[in-house]
Amino acid sequence: MSALDEKQLDKLTNPINDKYFNFDNKEVIFYIEDVTVKNKTQADLVKKLSDLDIKLISSLDELKEVMSK
Repeated sequence: MSALDEKQLDKLTNPINDKYFNFDNKEVIFYIEDVTVKNKTQADLVKKLSDLDIKLISSLDELKEVMSK
């Protein structure tokens, strides 16, 4: 979770951002193997991802399923 740069989220989800690059409005997914929330900062980040409609995926099977669509 700590590797996620929150500035990147805005570039993927906010069409008003000058550096927006999701012009096809594709579903945004975030893959992380361990989604164990260990502190409030991580809990807040998971909530923010959810609020932005970013799909959080934690297994390769889920990732394969999403990528095959």
